[in-house]
Amino acid sequence: MTVTIERTEDETEWNRLVDRSPQTAVCHRHEWIRTIAEFSDARLHPLVGYRGDDPVGLLPLFDLRKGPVSVVFSPPPDVGVEYLGPALVSEDGSRRSRDAACREFVESCLEYVESELAPQFVYLKTTTRFEDVRPFQWNGFDVEPKFTFVVDVGDDPERLQAGFSRSLRRTLNTEFERPYEVTVGGESTVAFVHREMRNRYEAQGKRFAIDLDYVKALYERLPEGSVLPYRCEVDGELVGGKVCVGHEGVLYSWLESGIPDPDFPVNEVTTWEILRDAPSRGVTAYDLYGADVANIAFFKSKFNPDLVHSYTVSKGSLPMRLLERVYRRL
Repeated sequence: MTVTIERTEDETEWNRLVDRSPQTAVCHRHEWIRTIAEFSDARLHPLVGYRGDDPVGLLPLFDLRKGPVSVVFSPPPDVGVEYLGPALVSEDGSRRSRDAACREFVESCLEYVESELAPQFVYLKTTTRFEDVRPFQWNGFDVEPKFTFVVDVGDDPERLQAGFSRSLRRTLNTEFERPYEVTVGGESTVAFVHREMRNRYEAQGKRFAIDLDYVKALYERLPEGSVLPYRCEVDGELVGGKVCVGHEGVLYSWLESGIPDPDFPVNEVTTWEILRDAPSRGVTAYDLYGADVANIAFFKSKFNPDLVHSYTVSKGSLPMRLLERVYRRL
């Protein structure tokens, strides 16, 4: 039986499939993709593939057009999302049946893209849980791996810390002169982290494109506990924080910032306290969100994470840098 593609507007049904799939991330939730569409001025296509009445997979696509240029993203640039793309609803069955389901679903989605959107460029980012990108390769797409670090949280903080680097253990076991506290804050913490990140980027001459109103909208719209704005205070002063997002036992370190302090390791302490807090929230894995930049990867490796990969999938005649310039004019 072939896979048919439907464009669904049923938010409840979409989220039910997101929760059912073992390959989705929190950014697949309808609240998030709807917010992306709103802030990127893109047209959202929430695609679901069916064999008869049985759902096979889902793929949120974003269609952007400017004059003669048409592009399809999942996700668009400038929305701070590292994972999206396709996800199968189930991984049950034999290798042969899983391969067939994946291939039929992907190829049916590509047929929809060509017949309904006819873009000049397609660019997707998969989650770390979507493994089989061969159907894209078989259909002429370029596939490249991207890497991140994931910490297996466990339920024993002492055992977890024992795997850290010696220098990190020494840092965390220091008796700091000033009292500190890491807690979960609210919207003001979101605004603080965003402001400090923007200032850091601007000081380095870099563009920070994530809109504060977009982040606030996600904080308000996603289910309670999905967005956790951790704040680190030293002597009662807010000095750092991380906006984490969670889904189905995985916590992602999404946005983070800290005011440099030679006497207090803000990032190390905040990350450690998040890891200690994670089991109480049902978290089994903490995604440090990126391992492709050498100096940043070196810092994150101190936490003894597993190296995990996702993929970027692309096809078209527009170079990515030109594509991003075109996108920013949309």
